[in-house]
Amino acid sequence: MRGTIATRVTTGGGLDPTTGEPIPVTFTWTDETECLYTPVQNSNQGRYTDGTFKQASYTITTGKMDFAAQLLRLTNSRGQVAYEGEIISIEVLEDIQRVKIIV
Repeated sequence: MRGTIATRVTTGGGLDPTTGEPIPVTFTWTDETECLYTPVQNSNQGRYTDGTFKQASYTITTGKMDFAAQLLRLTNSRGQVAYEGEIISIEVLEDIQRVKIIV
Protein backbone atom coordinates (compact mmCIF):
# COMPACT_ATOMS: atom_id res chain seq x y z
CA MET A 1 0.00 0.00 0.00
CA ARG A 2 1.11 3.57 -0.60
CA GLY A 3 1.39 6.15 2.14
CA THR A 4 3.65 8.74 3.70
CA ILE A 5 5.88 8.86 6.75
CA ALA A 6 7.05 11.73 8.93
CA THR A 7 9.48 11.67 11.83
CA ARG A 8 9.15 13.52 15.12
CA VAL A 9 11.77 16.16 15.86
CA THR A 10 12.44 17.37 19.39
CA THR A 11 13.60 20.95 19.92
CA GLY A 12 14.30 22.94 23.04
CA GLY A 13 14.99 21.56 26.45
CA GLY A 14 17.76 22.34 28.86
CA LEU A 15 18.35 25.64 30.60
CA ASP A 16 18.58 29.18 29.23
CA PRO A 17 22.24 30.19 29.73
CA THR A 18 21.41 33.78 30.65
CA THR A 19 18.43 33.32 32.98
CA GLY A 20 18.81 29.73 34.13
CA GLU A 21 15.12 29.13 33.37
CA PRO A 22 14.13 25.81 31.83
CA ILE A 23 13.51 25.87 28.05
CA PRO A 24 10.32 23.94 27.20
CA VAL A 25 10.64 20.92 24.91
CA THR A 26 8.58 21.10 21.73
CA PHE A 27 7.82 18.38 19.20
CA THR A 28 7.24 18.89 15.48
CA TRP A 29 6.81 16.52 12.55
CA THR A 30 9.07 16.63 9.49
CA ASP A 31 7.74 16.91 5.95
CA GLU A 32 5.94 13.84 4.62
CA THR A 33 8.00 11.32 2.62
CA GLU A 34 6.37 8.82 0.26
CA CYS A 35 6.59 5.16 1.22
CA LEU A 36 5.20 1.68 0.63
CA TYR A 37 3.94 -0.34 3.59
CA THR A 38 2.36 -3.67 4.47
CA PRO A 39 0.84 -4.94 7.72
CA VAL A 40 3.01 -7.51 9.50
CA GLN A 41 1.55 -11.01 9.08
CA ASN A 42 4.06 -12.88 11.25
CA SER A 43 3.23 -12.57 14.96
CA ASN A 44 6.79 -13.35 16.10
CA GLN A 45 8.30 -10.28 14.43
CA GLY A 46 9.28 -7.62 16.97
CA ARG A 47 11.76 -7.06 19.80
CA TYR A 48 12.11 -7.29 23.56
CA THR A 49 12.26 -3.94 25.35
CA ASP A 50 12.51 -3.76 29.13
CA GLY A 51 11.45 -7.39 29.48
CA THR A 52 8.33 -7.14 27.32
CA PHE A 53 7.87 -8.20 23.71
CA LYS A 54 6.76 -5.45 21.30
CA GLN A 55 5.09 -6.96 18.26
CA ALA A 56 5.68 -5.26 14.93
CA SER A 57 2.68 -3.68 13.18
CA TYR A 58 3.99 -2.61 9.75
CA THR A 59 6.92 -3.08 7.39
CA ILE A 60 7.65 0.17 5.57
CA THR A 61 10.05 0.90 2.70
CA THR A 62 11.13 4.31 1.48
CA GLY A 63 13.61 5.64 -1.05
CA LYS A 64 15.03 8.14 1.45
CA MET A 65 18.42 6.49 1.96
CA ASP A 66 19.53 8.77 4.81
CA PHE A 67 16.47 7.95 6.94
CA ALA A 68 17.12 7.99 10.70
CA ALA A 69 14.60 8.45 13.49
CA GLN A 70 13.21 7.00 16.71
CA LEU A 71 9.56 8.00 16.36
CA LEU A 72 7.49 7.82 13.19
CA ARG A 73 4.00 8.63 11.93
CA LEU A 74 2.62 6.53 9.05
CA THR A 75 -0.28 8.00 7.08
CA ASN A 76 -2.25 5.99 4.53
CA SER A 77 -3.21 7.21 1.04
CA ARG A 78 -6.47 8.64 2.42
CA GLY A 79 -4.65 10.88 4.88
CA GLN A 80 -5.53 8.81 7.95
CA VAL A 81 -2.84 8.05 10.55
CA ALA A 82 -2.26 4.28 10.45
CA TYR A 83 0.55 4.19 13.03
CA GLU A 84 2.32 6.62 15.34
CA GLY A 85 5.05 5.40 17.64
CA GLU A 86 8.50 3.90 18.07
CA ILE A 87 10.58 2.33 15.33
CA ILE A 88 11.69 -1.25 16.02
CA SER A 89 14.40 -1.47 13.36
CA ILE A 90 15.86 0.28 10.31
CA GLU A 91 17.71 -1.63 7.59
CA VAL A 92 19.37 -0.11 4.52
CA LEU A 93 18.76 -2.21 1.39
CA GLU A 94 21.67 -1.09 -0.79
CA ASP A 95 20.88 -3.35 -3.77
CA ILE A 96 17.45 -1.85 -4.35
CA GLN A 97 18.21 1.62 -2.94
CA ARG A 98 15.47 1.55 -0.30
CA VAL A 99 15.31 1.63 3.50
CA LYS A 100 13.23 -0.99 5.33
CA ILE A 101 11.60 0.19 8.56
CA ILE A 102 9.84 -2.11 11.02
CA VAL A 103 7.33 -0.44 13.37
